[in-house]
Amino acid sequence: SNHYGVESSAPIDICFYTKSVIRIRVTWGKHEVPRSYMVDTTPKLDVMLTEGKQEQTEDEYLASENLVVVVKKNGGLSFLDSDGKMLVEQLPITAGSGYAEFQHAQSAKLFGLGQQQIGMLDYTGQIIDLKHENTTIAIPFLLTNQGYGILWDNSGKVTVDATEKGRVTWSSEHGEYIDYYLLFGPSTQEIIRNYWELTGPAPMIPKWAFGFWQSKMRYSSQQELLE
Repeated sequence: SNHYGVESSAPIDICFYTKSVIRIRVTWGKHEVPRSYMVDTTPKLDVMLTEGKQEQTEDEYLASENLVVVVKKNGGLSFLDSDGKMLVEQLPITAGSGYAEFQHAQSAKLFGLGQQQIGMLDYTGQIIDLKHENTTIAIPFLLTNQGYGILWDNSGKVTVDATEKGRVTWSSEHGEYIDYYLLFGPSTQEIIRNYWELTGPAPMIPKWAFGFWQSKMRYSSQQELLE
């Protein structure tokens, strides 16, 4: 099986969708993770996994050909590549909190999150509210230069807080569960490909849509439109 469950006050379900993509779900109480509106695929059944315990800490781990996830006794998770290089750590999650904190390298650059109008490419030191507004497009996918990306799957209002260097906090206003995917590359192209395979390809628009585009935001009167 490519599923691994951790029983605690906030039970964790670990699922390898592919050898490079891991889904993490955390629930509490009677809440269940609803159907995803973003992910358009199911786990591949041919992912070869190995289980074991680390010698020094006796923390359990689950590994594919490309990725290793270590389950710590305090409920935290560590994600490593197959060579043992640390990618990112998820700190223990408090039941009912609706947020997850991730620790990463101090040198990490944080990209993605859709089309934000803050004039910055790297979101380190910023707080981003993921909500659609005029000229702002919210996509809860964070791409890093550390060989991985995170897709946060929650249909409520989401905030990404990267004000503390070396740490990113994801929080959901609808905080009844946590559901996210870690996508390994290690190259940016491979991360984007894994994202594409997870969410599905963008359909080609019809030929009639490749025509004239209005550049003006609006017209206040019929006369202005005719002019």
